Amino acid sequence: MKVLNIVWGFSGGGVEEAVKNYHQAEGNFYIEMEYICIYRKDWPVNHKFLDDAGAKKIEFKNRFDFSWIPRLRKYLSDRDFEIVIAHGFNAPIAAFLALGWRLNKSFPFLCTYHGSYDPPTYVKKLLAPIINYFLYYIYSRHSTSILAVADHSKKFLVNKGVNSNRIIVIKNGIMRYKGASQADARLKLGIFGNHFVVGTIARLAPEKGIEYLVECARNLKDEMNDIVIYIIGGGPLLNSLQRLAKDLGVENSVIFAGSISNAYEYLAAFDLFVLSSLSENHSIALLEAMRAGLPIIATDISGNAESITNRFDGLLIPAGDPKSLCTSIKYLKSNSVSRNSLSINAHSTFTQKFTLEHMIEKYSAWIFESSRQL
Repeated sequence: MKVLNIVWGFSGGGVEEAVKNYHQAEGNFYIEMEYICIYRKDWPVNHKFLDDAGAKKIEFKNRFDFSWIPRLRKYLSDRDFEIVIAHGFNAPIAAFLALGWRLNKSFPFLCTYHGSYDPPTYVKKLLAPIINYFLYYIYSRHSTSILAVADHSKKFLVNKGVNSNRIIVIKNGIMRYKGASQADARLKLGIFGNHFVVGTIARLAPEKGIEYLVECARNLKDEMNDIVIYIIGGGPLLNSLQRLAKDLGVENSVIFAGSISNAYEYLAAFDLFVLSSLSENHSIALLEAMRAGLPIIATDISGNAESITNRFDGLLIPAGDPKSLCTSIKYLKSNSVSRNSLSINAHSTFTQKFTLEHMIEKYSAWIFESSRQL
């Protein structure tokens, strides 16, 4: 069964991680995965995975270069695929612009939903309602089935007019992994001294709420000067967050490491993991922290609450509330018994619910069942 996966950009983030994990379905039900990636010339694309997978690449020069549309149309028209899957919010729109009403006519057209368009700049935010309306229209009228990665994501799409019968929920899963020791991980990251390290892995974008973690550092510094906040990830807000840290006088205790390949390998360096997001569908970074057996503080938003049970395998706090975040960090730093309990339970929950094997079994069955719907 030939399955074409359409991806846009492939420049990091949850969609890229999900696609790499979905690739593990190859071979189940005789599934053969193929990929096509559309990206702008100056984007930091993960070419290694694409090259290893033998992906077709379509590069364009700038936002005014629409030459990718006829090239994608020709590729989709000339090739013989039994299923096409568009990942993220850009890929379904790209497929529709290439084929229009012919989508879902000659092959089942599946989509994976990881969130709507939420741009970082004011000008782009003006376009967001139009782009998202177009996306929901494609889901409603031209898709065979949509995979949502969380229950609340399904409810959201239903509220936008998508038929609930078209939506299946398959929560993210990640591979089992035994990481390095804390000493080795800290050595690789250049963390020296007897610090209590509060860490996060996130794209530095507005929806991740990293500014609240930086603001929290000022209060933590006054009371616990041995705390270091370590932030792994790049994104459009990097420079502004660095300026914020400097303005608050915490530039020496808040470390911006930038983007690091396979960042999960360094989670062992942390004493505590924080996910300060204002919105999430089903965070892979959170699952990676659970797998690493870290004590976790996460915001009490829908996606996180579907992974974490408050005070059992993590602490859930209000989103956008640096005071609650500081209080929780102080509590866990001074309470090793609670840290150990949360750590053990987080790893247990991961093993029971969120392994790659669990997800791939359901993902493969979804593709197989969808292939019989045309």
